[in-house]
Parts: sequence; C-alpha cells; structure tokens
Amino acid sequence: MFDLNNLNVNINQHIFWDKKEHFLLDEDIDSNWVLYAIEDGECSYEVESHKGKCKFGDIVICPPGIIFKREVITTLTFHFINFSINSGDDTSSFPVGKISVSDLKRLNNMYYYLKLYSHNNNIELNQWKSSLISDIMKLYYIETQYSSSPKNFVQDEIINYSLKYLNKYAYESIKIKDFSASLGLSSVQFTRRFHKCIGTTPIEYITSLRLRRAQVLLLRTEDTLDCIASKCGYDNGFYLSRVFAKNLGISPSDYRKKYR
Repeated sequence: MFDLNNLNVNINQHIFWDKKEHFLLDEDIDSNWVLYAIEDGECSYEVESHKGKCKFGDIVICPPGIIFKREVITTLTFHFINFSINSGDDTSSFPVGKISVSDLKRLNNMYYYLKLYSHNNNIELNQWKSSLISDIMKLYYIETQYSSSPKNFVQDEIINYSLKYLNKYAYESIKIKDFSASLGLSSVQFTRRFHKCIGTTPIEYITSLRLRRAQVLLLRTEDTLDCIASKCGYDNGFYLSRVFAKNLGISPSDYRKKYR
C-alpha cells in the first residue's frame, strides 16, 4: 500500500469543468499524473486495462505517459487535476483507473472548496488544494483498508440525487416537504433516509452550504448583510444573522471584522 504518512501530491494545474457536453479529444497522454474527480454526470474511461463508467463519488487516475481514453455519457461536471508525486516516493501501489469514495458528505465538502478556488492556480492555493487531494486519497485508503470504515456509507441513488439537487438549489427557496413528495416520500421518510446516509438532516445540510457561502461573501465582498442573505437563500439579513450566530457562535459583522 502507498505510504499514507508521506503522501505528498503536488498540483500543477486545476480546472473545474461545469456541464461539459463532450471532450475535445477522445484520448490524451500527459507527462504528469492526471485525475478526474466527478461531481455530476457520467462518463466512460479506459486507462491501461482499467475501463468502465464513473459518476459522483468516483475518481479516475491516469499515470504519466499512459493513454487516457474518455467519453461523456451524460453532461459532465468534474475537476481536472494535473499533479506530480515526489520523485523519491514509490508509486508502484498508487491507484490507477477508478477509485470510489463512500463518504460522499465529506467528499462533497472537499469538492466545494476545490470549486471555490478553481479559478486560481497560484502556488499558495495549489499547495492548499494539494492537501485536499491528499486527504481524498487517504480517505479512500482508510475506507478500503479497514473493515470498520463505512464502505456502504451511501449506496442510495435517491440520496445521491438529493445531494446533487441540494448542492445546486441550496441558495434558492427549497421546501423539503415538496421536494420529498417529488421523490415519492413523505418529509419524515426523506429526512430519516437522508440522515441515515449522510449523518445530518436535509435542513442542516442546506444550512451548512448557505453558511459557507455567507462566510466567503463576508470576507471577499463589501456586500451588505441583506444582499448576502439574498445570495444565500435567506429572506433578509436579520434572519441570516440569527442562523449564522446560532451555528457558528459569532455574528456576521464580528466574523467579517475578525477574519477579514
């Protein structure tokens, strides 16, 4: 097994592709390692003897100098990452082809931050993003090497779909009762099913997404609290302030002053 303690991935390039209909090239060869982290949609792949289909929760890895064949099946949203591994490291057991992570909640959180700074490839941010990729690899190894890991953390297609939907529409008006009904479930059934798979309720999950966006906007913009609230799915700044303070233990204005 690859040495987890000394795993040192260095990102050379990171591009976030949103709703890609097709690849410019059906196959390619790179001089560095390449990783495709799928957020939405589906594609086929072939790397050496490894081939199949991949979707959210799957990551495809191709070593340097190897032909990487791929084709979009359904509109694809993914992270393309070109990376290197320290020359002194033994990469013989580093995974090739598709790997799958079961803890989709944690994986989704990592993807959120990768997407947030995908436009920026400066050295400092790439070092930080490299640590996220290393964490994803470590998570994969922990899940596959230790029987106590939640290997079947999410095998529920309805919940997988729900995660994608909530990620997309979290900042708009979402009524869990109506969304549950669209899935053929009552709100109680959906909440129990979601909590069993993700470890939190749908409302708590939406709140976490909204508050992360609010934190970013507080630090990166001059927007008023009412303006930020409207961008995060809340009716007004007063309500956002209540939710923010309750969950983070600090008011939005104090957060902006302290961390800006």
